[in-house]
Parts: sequence; structure tokens; C-alpha cells
Amino acid sequence: MKNRNTRKRVSPLRESTYGQSKSNWHATKRILLISLLLLSVLGGIGYWTSHAVHEAIVNVYSTNLQTILDADIEALEIWVKNEIDYAKVHANDPSVSTEVEELIAIHRKYPGQVEKLLSSSNLSIIQQKALPLQVDKDYMGFVVIDRSGYIVASNIADPLIGMSLSFELENFLKRIFAGEAILGNPHLQGEYVPGLDIVANNPVMITTAPIRNKEGNVIAALGLILNPDKDFTRILSVARMGDSGDTYAFDKEGFLISDSRFEDQLKEIGLLQDIPDARSILAIEIRDPGGDMTRGYRPKIPLSERPLTRMAASAVNGQSGVDSRGYRDYRGVTVIGAWRWLPEYGFGVATEIRKSDAFAGHRPVKLAFIGIFSILFIGCLWFLYSSVSIHRLRNKIEKIKQLGQYKLLKKIGEGGMGKVYEAQHALLKRPTAVKFLKPEAMSEEAIQRFEREVQLTSNLTHPNTIQIYDYGKTEDGIFYYAMEFLNGIDLAQLLEIEGKVPLERVIFILKHVCLSLEEAHSIGLIHRDIKPMNIMLCDRGGRHDAVKVLDFGLAKEINTPKELSLTTQQGIIGTPAYIAPERLSEGEETDIRSDFYSLGSVAYNLITGEDVFMAPTSVEVCYHVMKTVPPRLSEKVHYDIPASFDQLIADCLEKEAINRPPDAATIIAILESLETQYTWDQEKAHNWWQTNIDRINALRPTGS
Repeated sequence: MKNRNTRKRVSPLRESTYGQSKSNWHATKRILLISLLLLSVLGGIGYWTSHAVHEAIVNVYSTNLQTILDADIEALEIWVKNEIDYAKVHANDPSVSTEVEELIAIHRKYPGQVEKLLSSSNLSIIQQKALPLQVDKDYMGFVVIDRSGYIVASNIADPLIGMSLSFELENFLKRIFAGEAILGNPHLQGEYVPGLDIVANNPVMITTAPIRNKEGNVIAALGLILNPDKDFTRILSVARMGDSGDTYAFDKEGFLISDSRFEDQLKEIGLLQDIPDARSILAIEIRDPGGDMTRGYRPKIPLSERPLTRMAASAVNGQSGVDSRGYRDYRGVTVIGAWRWLPEYGFGVATEIRKSDAFAGHRPVKLAFIGIFSILFIGCLWFLYSSVSIHRLRNKIEKIKQLGQYKLLKKIGEGGMGKVYEAQHALLKRPTAVKFLKPEAMSEEAIQRFEREVQLTSNLTHPNTIQIYDYGKTEDGIFYYAMEFLNGIDLAQLLEIEGKVPLERVIFILKHVCLSLEEAHSIGLIHRDIKPMNIMLCDRGGRHDAVKVLDFGLAKEINTPKELSLTTQQGIIGTPAYIAPERLSEGEETDIRSDFYSLGSVAYNLITGEDVFMAPTSVEVCYHVMKTVPPRLSEKVHYDIPASFDQLIADCLEKEAINRPPDAATIIAILESLETQYTWDQEKAHNWWQTNIDRINALRPTGS
């Protein structure tokens, strides 16, 4: 009989299976916990990265917007001061005061008899004095107004003389008769200056200064009428961020007082009348339409009832600020911007850029963040694969020892687009320099520029121009070309050694650069990137200081239409200190004289050891290049500069291209005439190279 109290035993197999299942469950649990932990960590890293990138972009754009705004306002303040000072100079002319006093006396003696003023010799004298205003400063004209608001003199139109001013302008002139000089905001012609024989929708600005008699009392106001297109709006258009950035000025009522860069778009969306002469200045109110009109939104609220944009509302209340969160502009486009109200001038300035463009770099981070959680495994694998591939691609070029028929020896230079190696032809054993595009820089535009540099430079045969030997593409798709190997230093390195270069050596260098440019110009090429780094002094065939002009990568054919010339996505390319003013101006064509401006800047740099314009930012340098007349060389050095050389460099640095030397031959002739007195021969060159050989070798790349 069985014992009912006998305990039922579990088989060893079932016990093992149970234990294994339990173990598997714990393992699965661990994997799940690890996965959840990994997801949490990745999620935290993703969120932190996304937030950090967003904040970094916000900080960068906030800083850039503020920098552009500060540079524009500083440029405007300089311009306003110059205009006011110019008006004061003429208003304080004693002879002007005397003639104006006589005209006022005639008006008082013969009230209402305008013909007495028109026939007065005093009016003729004042009008003759006004001629330099139009010739030198391109003013539209002037008016003289007595304390009663009566126009006693003008050179614009006779019907103006004898007219009385409107109440609005009379209030404006109260400040003038109190002794203050003012530059008024832009206004459409006819509002303040009726009778102007000019298109009605063209704006004008008036610089007004008090005219005083001998006793120092204000007897009248001198108003100089100028076109804001000439400087006011151009200053605001110089610095714009990207393709969607705009900088503009606006008044207390929220009207634009400078032109918008979006005028064609404003006509399309109905904010601006679609006629040929329509302009945005004083026609566009900075009001929030409530939605993006460029994407089809049409507001139902009348324009007059719409609120000012958040930026404009803040500014007209006297506030300044930066908004990186985004707000709608007068087109309804969401933008980020910086602004400042200028109470002393009665207007504000804002610089803005489309928010989606500013934060375009943040969008991939968000997509990657979402992708990690939606397809974590595939995303991780793809990220790993992409990282390894990119890493291999970037490092692959460093491991290449044979490029076509050329054996690479060592790296001797590197730029943003490519690298240059010292190499040797496999059969000829000839020293060669090989330049090729970096894999990460191989965009369609970069390849076009690379091929263009080869094609253009290969057509040049002058001894002072670097020679091209070969061009090709490896099996891996790497573009390269071979050129003569130059054993020497560039002019920037020369300045590191010398600090300043003797006049006779500068004359020698400039002459040979011009010989290279003369050939390029003769076949229709403009170099467009003449600067110290692109000019080398070499030891060639036992001859020292052989001059070589490099890098025709930015060269442009003279007859090539502007829209076909190569530029970067950021706009103009080149080094700001050496770019000709016309290349910084939208819509202006360049010719060979742009190279002569750069040549003058190089000469200035060599003689003085400084750039023509020294400024902390590129924006400020560009402003000075366009607006500031540089001091002559003779004012910058402590020795006598030949008058012809001093004038030559001043001519090369002229703002208007037409005032520069017409061709390289003209410059060469002047330099050759100076060489008889200022001679740089082989003996001097040999001694210099022998003396400085250690410093020269220290500047040369050691290779990699």
C-alpha cells in the first residue's frame, strides 16, 4: 500500500527546463531593461543635442543679426553726421548769410512781389554758390526759407520761390530756427517740396541747417535736397544675411523709409501696386497681415486696421531688441530679427532673415531624433555605416601615395576647397605640385570652379604666370591637376619676415605681376583674386625673386554675362581687403580695372605692412572699401615716396573703376620709369635670400 504522505517529486528535466525558462526570462528582462535604458539615454542625448544645436543656432544668428545691425547703424550715423556737417559748412558761409539777409530784406520791402526776388543779383550769387552742391555731392538742389516759412531762394524751380511752407514743415523748421541742424527722413516729392520737376514717386531727403547773421541770430534755414537712393538705402543694402535677409529703416508710423529687397514679390502678393515705377519706400506699412501672403494667404482685415509687426510695435515705442523665436513680417513670413530705434533721427532700423532659412541646419537634427525612436536599430546601423563611410572617405585622400602618373611626396598647402602636394612624375622625375579637390568639397559648383581654373590658367604662357602640366580624375572620382612646383614664399610670408618691403623691391614685384596680368587681360580674363597669398617669389634657374601669379580659380571672362559667372551661395567671393568696390555693389559689372584695385591694395600692404583698411569685421572692411578714401602712401611712411608712384597707387585705389589706370601697360610704363632710380637687381635679391634662408625654410611646410 502506497504511502499517501509521500511527497511528489519534480523530475530533473522539468526542473532544468523551468530553471532555464526562468533564466531566459531574466535575460530577456535584462535585454528589455537595457534596451529601455538605451532608448532613454539615446532619447536624452537626442533631446539634449537637438536643444543644444537649436540654442547654438539661436546664439549664432542673434549675434550675427546684432553685428549686421550695429554695422549698418554705425555706417548710417557716420553718413548722417557727414551730411549735417556739409550743410552746416554752407549755411555758415558768411557770403551766403549776407546774400540771404538781402533777399529777406527785399521780401519784407516788397511782400508778395516774387519778381523782385527772381531778378535780384543776390539770388544769382547764391545759386552760383550752390552749383558745387550738385557737381561734388550729387544733390538735387537747395531751398532757403525765412523765419515766416517763406521760400526766398532755390535752384530747383522758380515757382518754388515765393511759396509758403505747409504747417507740417513749419513745425519741422522750429527746431532749425532754435539752432539745430537736422537730416529729415525720406519723403515723397511734393509733400514738402512742391513743384519739383521729377517723377512724383521718387523720394527725397532734406538736410537743413540754420543760417545766422553777423550777430549770431538765426535768420533763415538752408535745406539741401538729396536722393536717398544714393547712400541712405545703399548703406542698408550692403550687409544682408543670406538670400532671404533684409535690412531696412522705418518711421514712427511704421512706413518703410528705405527700399525693400522683395519689391517684385510685394507686387505679386498685392502689397505694392504692379506698375513699372512703383517702389516700396514710403508705400509699405510694416503691419502683420496675420498669415504668410507669399503662400497664398490673403488677410480679411483692412491694412489700416492691422497691427504693427511685433518688431515694429516694439521699435516705435523706443525699444531695441533681438527676437530669435520668430514673428511675422509685413509679408506674413515668419522671420527672426534684430532692431533698434534711433530717437535722435526719428526712425528705426531692423535686419531680418526668414526663420526657416536660419534654422535649416536644425531640421536634420530633429529628423534624426525622430528616426532614432521610430527605427532605432536601422537608424543606429545607418548612422554607424554613414560615420564609417565618411570617416574612410575623409581619410582615404591622406593615404593616397600615387595619383595618376604622379607620386605624392608631402602636403605643402591646404585651403577650403582642396589640397596641394609636392609630387614627382613617375617617368620624368620632374618636381611637380599636384592640386586636387577634397572629397567633401566635390559639389557641382566646386568641380566647375576647379575645371575652370585649369582651363583658364592653361591658356596663359607668360613666365610670371604659373604653368599647368596636366589634368585628370582618378578611378575614385578625385579631380586633380599638376602644375610647376614653385620653390619659394608668397608675399604674405615675405611680410612675416620683413614687416615692410623696400620700395625698389615692391616696384620690381608689381611690374612682373602686371606682365602676367597683361597677358591674361589680352585674352579676355580678369583674375579677380590678386592678393599677397596668390603672388610668389621663387628661386628659378638660379634666379632669385622670380615672380609667379597663382590661382586663377576666381578668374572671369570679360565678355561672360554676369549671371553665368561663378559665385558661392554666400554671394561675392574673395578677400575683402583686396576686393574692388564695384564687386561689392549689386548690379555693377567688373572689368580689368578691378585687378588694378587689388594690385594697389597689395602694393599698399607691402609698403606699409598693413591692409588699406584695418577693421575688426569683414562688414566694416567692405564698408570702408566702398565709402572711405584711403590715405596716400606718402602719408603712411617716414621716407620720400616718388610722386609718380604715390599717384599710381592712389589711382589704382580709386572707388570708380573709370578713374583707375586703363590697362597693365600703363602701369608697367610708370614702374619701368622708376626702376632707373629704384633698382632691385639679382645681387640684392641673392643677398636677401642668403641672409634669410633659415627664416624662409621655417615658413615652408614640413609635409605630411
